Amino acid sequence: MNSADRGAALSIIIPFFNEEESAGWVLDEVRQLLPEAEVVAVAGSPPYSLPAHRGERMNEVILEAFGVVVTPWKIVGYVGVLTFAGRWLVQVVASHRSGAPTVPRVFWYMSLTGSVLLLSYFVFGKNDSVGILANLFPASIAAYNLFLDTRKTPQVTA
Repeated sequence: MNSADRGAALSIIIPFFNEEESAGWVLDEVRQLLPEAEVVAVAGSPPYSLPAHRGERMNEVILEAFGVVVTPWKIVGYVGVLTFAGRWLVQVVASHRSGAPTVPRVFWYMSLTGSVLLLSYFVFGKNDSVGILANLFPASIAAYNLFLDTRKTPQVTA
């Protein structure tokens, strides 16, 4: 009498994600080790990830050098970081020219642009909640400050 006739005492569920090449070998090994077990293979992507046909090109490797892998999403992230960090150079130059601490309007544009690029990277490219939270707050503050800065009217001095 085999396990199918009497009902399996042990059931093993093995999830596979992008493992088509090794799935058969793994299932054969488990069946050899535990012939009495019911082995169930579940294939597919987790519910939180994009289907394979969507966003596929953004995750393709463009360059790999010195252990660094570059994809289009990473380029979005790199540009976001450079823009977000570069705003401080703009602020320093503006302060130097005026001789006092100054925050020019372009600072807020760069803050907002950098934050949106980083949010895109963390939401769509990396699916990382820590990165999303770390950039959501600065994006909202930059948007608010830009709103205030564009609303102010120059004061006329007599």
